[in-house]
Amino acid sequence: MILNGSCVDRAFAETSPIGGGHFCRHACVTPSIALFRAGLTLVELLVVVAIIGVLLAVLLPAVQSARAAANNTACLNNLRQIGLAVQQYELTYKKLPRGTHTQILPYLEQKEAHGASPPSVLLCPMENRRDLNRTSDHPNAGFLLGSNYAYSRGRWNFDYPLETPFSGTYRADQVKDGLTNTLCASEVKLGTGLLRSATSFGAAIPGDPTIFQNAPGERFLSSNAGIERSHTRWNDPRIEQTGFTTTFPPNTFVPLIDGEMTHDVNVIDLSQFHAVVTARSWHGPWVNVVFLDARVRPISSSIRATEWRALSTPMGQEVMETLP
Repeated sequence: MILNGSCVDRAFAETSPIGGGHFCRHACVTPSIALFRAGLTLVELLVVVAIIGVLLAVLLPAVQSARAAANNTACLNNLRQIGLAVQQYELTYKKLPRGTHTQILPYLEQKEAHGASPPSVLLCPMENRRDLNRTSDHPNAGFLLGSNYAYSRGRWNFDYPLETPFSGTYRADQVKDGLTNTLCASEVKLGTGLLRSATSFGAAIPGDPTIFQNAPGERFLSSNAGIERSHTRWNDPRIEQTGFTTTFPPNTFVPLIDGEMTHDVNVIDLSQFHAVVTARSWHGPWVNVVFLDARVRPISSSIRATEWRALSTPMGQEVMETLP
């Protein structure tokens, strides 16, 4: 190899018989040619790029799957903390709370959390709508951020003592269905649309969510409202803010037609204290729940409506089969 015109391979250098100069038996090349030969050809570079692409295609789904599993575990842990806090409240006051987060804050070690934003234990790590534009047509409504966890408040007739353990009258030993068979809280999505209607939809539990799609009433949708939508105020005791009902199975789409758009909504029947506030999750075709014994587990969206409703009643004495 030649650097600046001189041979560096002294082992093969010989003394010239004429003039005492040096010459090398090997052909010496310039640095630019040597570097070119040590590099990659275009074909080799394309092969390397293709291999990297294959590795990324294999690894990225695995990374995303691991992240989703970690988020799901964190969500279940949040629910377990809520379940344990409800138990501690019941031990202290000899009755279950009325289904509001503010009552159990001391048992979540969040006694001073009374601001606009809820403590992190009340937010699911999968929630992707935390930065919703919560502008409102109602200037007196203060800005608050909702919680991803809501309390079981009944099947259709919400807050009736026979429908929910969170009516403010139950002790733990009065839950005849057993703490292991009675829902405490479930996931919900922040900012779901809301229909407040004075129209009666009947006393019977509805079986078809499409009956609300053209219903009249006050509409709070993504196009015209912010904080008036469901689950946007974490310390508001109203059912559409910190509660859910088991009218329909988890993640059921409840349509409301508004012009050319169809929204997934919750429904409040103001005439007879009926409500459809559906449990919803960002994780997948299930929702994570916690029971009154602080046991956590996912419930599939394919659960039968009768079984889902039975889980919310404290004294229904329903016979339960294996949950999906």
